[in-house]
Amino acid sequence: MNELILDPGNPQTWEVAGQQKLLQSDGLTAARYFTRALSSTNEHIASDIFLKLGLSLEMAGDFSMAADNYIKHFKMCQSTGEFNKKSLYRALGCFHKLNDFKSITKYSNKLNPNDWNDSPGIHEIIGYSNFHQENFLSAIIWILSAPLQRDFDKEYQNLFNFILDNTPNSYNNFDPKYILTCASKQIFNSHKRAKSILRWLSLRKSIETLRYSLSSLELILASEGNCIPYILSLEGQHGTKGRVQHRARQCLILNPEHIPAYAHILPGEEDLPSDSPAEFWVERWAKATLITSTSDPAIINKAVISLKSAENSDIKNCYLIRAANLFPSFPVIQYNVGSYLNECALAESAEPILRRALIYIPDYAKAWSAYSVSHCIMLQPQEAIDASKRSINSNPDLASGYTNLAMSYRGAGDIPNAIVASKVALKKNPSNAVTRMGLAFNQLSDGAIEQGFENYLSRWQQKGFPSRKRPFPQREWVNNKLAKHEKFLVYMEQGMGDELMFSWFLLLLDEKYPNQIILECDERLVNLFQRSFPRVEVLPRTAPIQSRLFEPDVRWKLPIAHLPHFFTSKIRALIKERWSLPLQPYISGYGWLTLNPTRVQFWRKYLEKLSNGDKRLVVGVAWRSANLARARALQYVSPDELVRSLPDGALAINLQYVYDDSEIEIIEAGCKKRDIIFHTIPDLDLRDDLDEIMNLCGALDALACPLTSTAFMGGSLGVPTFVFRSAPSSEIWQQLGTPHLPWLPSIRVFFRDPRDDWGDVLDMVRDRLTLLAKEHTIVAK
Repeated sequence: MNELILDPGNPQTWEVAGQQKLLQSDGLTAARYFTRALSSTNEHIASDIFLKLGLSLEMAGDFSMAADNYIKHFKMCQSTGEFNKKSLYRALGCFHKLNDFKSITKYSNKLNPNDWNDSPGIHEIIGYSNFHQENFLSAIIWILSAPLQRDFDKEYQNLFNFILDNTPNSYNNFDPKYILTCASKQIFNSHKRAKSILRWLSLRKSIETLRYSLSSLELILASEGNCIPYILSLEGQHGTKGRVQHRARQCLILNPEHIPAYAHILPGEEDLPSDSPAEFWVERWAKATLITSTSDPAIINKAVISLKSAENSDIKNCYLIRAANLFPSFPVIQYNVGSYLNECALAESAEPILRRALIYIPDYAKAWSAYSVSHCIMLQPQEAIDASKRSINSNPDLASGYTNLAMSYRGAGDIPNAIVASKVALKKNPSNAVTRMGLAFNQLSDGAIEQGFENYLSRWQQKGFPSRKRPFPQREWVNNKLAKHEKFLVYMEQGMGDELMFSWFLLLLDEKYPNQIILECDERLVNLFQRSFPRVEVLPRTAPIQSRLFEPDVRWKLPIAHLPHFFTSKIRALIKERWSLPLQPYISGYGWLTLNPTRVQFWRKYLEKLSNGDKRLVVGVAWRSANLARARALQYVSPDELVRSLPDGALAINLQYVYDDSEIEIIEAGCKKRDIIFHTIPDLDLRDDLDEIMNLCGALDALACPLTSTAFMGGSLGVPTFVFRSAPSSEIWQQLGTPHLPWLPSIRVFFRDPRDDWGDVLDMVRDRLTLLAKEHTIVAK
């Protein structure tokens, strides 16, 4: 105070005094001192005093004068090329307290919202003021550009919603790309803001305009790629699947950790192929998702479903098991992985995964149903039955529960209960082809041939059926009468053994319509069938299809395995006629296929030379097929076991078309110990030269093999054929409820429970062959 008295004309003295009063929160006195300082200073020094005077007046509550002084300071700084944010920020704050929206918009209209993130509340002040001045575009851009932490402030949220909700619906004369680009970093780093502004824009602009705006390179660069997930979301709702996948790939290029993009790239379950592996790109993206995503079980589950449809491989299975282990508490993933492993017959891996799902959801019906399948595969029928019943108790409407209960009963050898369960399953889901085919086989095994062959008509509806319906244009024959000029096309199906087995029914059809049947078959069987059915026109199955089959006289068509359905009365008569045949230890005869007698005689002489003059029993042998899948492998014997089934002193002719040298070495070593000659005919193609193989079989005394095409070669020729078979019910469907195969009576099947070894079966086969050898010797003498 003394300094002011002694030197009242010194502006610095007044300025220091004003600062002291500011520190004491005496704004009014400070303002008087700063005013005195201004009256005696030059313009350059005064610019800083204007700022301090503004602070003093603002502290004293004179917001109008404070704003004027802030603006003077701002303009003086501007004149020297300096931009002073502090003075303008405080001036705008004062205008806001005065509700002077016009001044706020006047001094802020050239400001960039992104430069003011360090000035609390400024975006709300300018946004609200522009809204009141009906500058809606500026209002929206400013409010969107507020710092991200403002999302957690209730007042900001209320103002944000107020501006969007109260902007007139008629206001649409703007470029949405401009709004999104100006505030891109704030919008696309705040899901709440992005969702709100995009919804607001969608009410005023077309989807195509929004798509164009969001897809612009300018916006993608400005948002550092963060806008692409929202393009993705838009395409997901309104775009094609191709566009969605394209956007998702764009998204992952810019942000490889954007997990939802993976879900958009992966196809939906309904888009995955039902009868062939998915394309390779699906497998790649599914694997990438399983590696990248560690937090979203729904996306992982989608990847699991996609990967299930890919080509089978051990690596693929490792990825699926990894997914199950990654989310052990997400039962749907456990179920999907476990059920797929069951499809691969990896029940030992599937069972603990499915059990994990049941721990979390004890009444998870689908998981119980899949759990029963695991136990069926592991040959644990009682556990499978119990699990199926738990599935049904959890959800009585789940058709697969009854389907798997039927399978479990069959695994236990209980065919009648299997039939009951299948019928219930079909009531729940009549279109389930797997259930219907299971019922067909069980009914045929039980002797209900009319119902069984009717249900067998549904085989083509099964996923993965071994042959496709041929694309012939004719109508299917339904037991209608043929005119004399009409031809009836029968085409073979499934595998080689099926073509031989079902060819018996051509006898019945040829008898009904002589010289009116055309047969399409495997080209390897053409000569054999031409000799056997001289009134039937036989053509090879080729691609493209033989032109003869499209000629006008060919009016009807039918797959060969449909024929039994139309001849069940004939089958009943055959069963009655041949009922006593199983009482005999073996059967020779009742074949229907005609061989080349010259070639049969050639092979008889060839075999006599191999015997070196000894009267050896000549037995054609096979021990497995090329298909080594788990269920099929249960039907095969090992090389050692094959030798055990042969009588001492026999001549064993190798009919096995695929084998390892090590297998041959084992058989030869075992045969040598028991004076058995084992011979593989050189230069005979055991896979493709079927006509010659059949001629060779006609020269044999017997065959011993699993139920492969080799067995049906013997049965269709009437050669005594002894078959190894695993079946808990000790029957196969071709028996039609009888002790033998009525239309293939020379085939004798010897059963084991699949949980037991082959010992008893091998001994029984050897005993029958030994008996045949003795009678063969007596006849020879």
